[in-house]
Amino acid sequence: MSDEESIESFRSTPLFGRGNELLELKNSYLRVKDNRSFEKVIVHGESGTGKTKLVLALQKSVLRGEGFFCSGKYFHNTEQDPYSAIMAAFSDLCDLVSQSEDFDEERRAGIEKGLGSDGLLLVNAVSNISAFLGKKSRNESYGSLSQKSFPLDRFKVACKRFIRAM
Repeated sequence: MSDEESIESFRSTPLFGRGNELLELKNSYLRVKDNRSFEKVIVHGESGTGKTKLVLALQKSVLRGEGFFCSGKYFHNTEQDPYSAIMAAFSDLCDLVSQSEDFDEERRAGIEKGLGSDGLLLVNAVSNISAFLGKKSRNESYGSLSQKSFPLDRFKVACKRFIRAM
């Protein structure tokens, strides 16, 4: 079985006992879509309880609604940065937006303006965000998230600004 066949088989397997959670995720998606707003949804639970399957079930609804679907997965008990899942989702979003049909210089400039100087905080964590920041993206470096001197409060504000700007 090829990787593609394996993934499709995984996606087509029924989702048992997660109907309420899937409905909650779909309702959240519809609220965001209808109101052009933002909601943070965190799916958590024990290993092997179907979290990934639940999120992939939502993906179909999002893509049918012509939305962008981004996700990230954090692996506990590894040396991953605690924000690695969020940064992976941001990286996906950067790729999707920059490759979309309606992406042009005007949209790039709007995203840059929305991020302001805080966008520079995200460059080391999400390298492809520099496509939205123009030439100033490499002028200043704040180091990595793991450094004690990293301005974490500003980073959280930058993440919120990033989501609004996108």
